[in-house]
Amino acid sequence: GRGLVGVWVPCYMSVVCGSVGGDGVWSVSGCPATCLLFVGVWVETLGEWGLMEIAMLEKLHVFWHAGMLAHHPGHGVFDTILDPGFLEVLEPHPESANRVRNMVSILQKGPISPYIVWQRGRPAHLSELLLFHSPEYVQELVDADARGGKSMCEGTILNPGSWDAALIAAGSTLQAMQHILDGHAKLVYALVRPPGHHAQPTRADGYCFLNNAGLAVQLSINSGCKRVAVIDIDVHYGNGTAEGFYERDDVLTISLHMNHGSWGPSHPQTGLADEMGRGRGLGFNLNIPLPNGTGDRGYELAMCRLVIPMLSRFKPEIIVMVIGQDSSAVIPIPHLHGKFSWLHFLSL
Repeated sequence: GRGLVGVWVPCYMSVVCGSVGGDGVWSVSGCPATCLLFVGVWVETLGEWGLMEIAMLEKLHVFWHAGMLAHHPGHGVFDTILDPGFLEVLEPHPESANRVRNMVSILQKGPISPYIVWQRGRPAHLSELLLFHSPEYVQELVDADARGGKSMCEGTILNPGSWDAALIAAGSTLQAMQHILDGHAKLVYALVRPPGHHAQPTRADGYCFLNNAGLAVQLSINSGCKRVAVIDIDVHYGNGTAEGFYERDDVLTISLHMNHGSWGPSHPQTGLADEMGRGRGLGFNLNIPLPNGTGDRGYELAMCRLVIPMLSRFKPEIIVMVIGQDSSAVIPIPHLHGKFSWLHFLSL
């Protein structure tokens, strides 16, 4: 394969980072698949995963731009941005900038900092957004920003500064993909916010305005890649990415998530196993809903029996990993309890 793009999706998390490595090797049709990525905030586990040995062989190119910190969803009760009138301190929205500040700090000062190559991100051009999104939806976002903001759906608030941050997140992810396509690296990591995997071609959803991963996938297809796979390990279904490629057989979308079902008009997809694609895309969307409490052994079983066999048959040229860390045992949300040691099944 050509390489892997890691896209951080910071949904429902407190302090997070993105990337872990492992010590195994697997291949797609005899060709080593470059699948590592997402450097974890849990520094004490880096030795266990052997990430430093991997990083010494292939440096990690991280795409980042501080302009993404300008997105401030607000304060309230969890993600509602409502003040019930009897709280002394309102909670910051769970998709806040401080977690990304910690991520950058760990990558800059932590033990793997010598193995990171920093790349400055950039804003996306409006025309680039049409790789995944409809012109009408892009215009809706532009107009909302011009009017000073808008609540796009529950918990997904476009405030002053949010649109600029979203454009930088999208552009930085596209830049990361282009970095691989141009042959400059095999491993790249787009450290971006606002997140994107819930954003569908025509609507926002789940804190997401623009589907960063979807844009990068379509860029790779337009650049000549014949098969691209997406692996999403966020605790919530990557419904937006799946929706964008639901009738396509050149993009394989795989999502491991808790069994939460639909959560309203902005998220009609269920994430159940029977959502397998449509038309030419039938069989190219693999949903793996996991029961609450699933830990590493459950993830290992899903990887070995479902994900890796599917990838081996599909033979992707590029793998895009969407790295939501809210399925981790260290995140204070009692749904899934992975420690990500299972990611060695997708290691370089």
